[in-house]
Amino acid sequence: MLKDDYVENRAFVTFLWFGCAVFSDLSLVRRKNYIITY
Repeated sequence: MLKDDYVENRAFVTFLWFGCAVFSDLSLVRRKNYIITY
């Protein structure tokens, strides 16, 4: 049971990290486009 919880927590942390990375990449791309269009 502890192993299952560990796997779920690890998957959740990986999902959060991936989401943060994608969000930061999108914000960087948006910022670059804003600078180029501005």
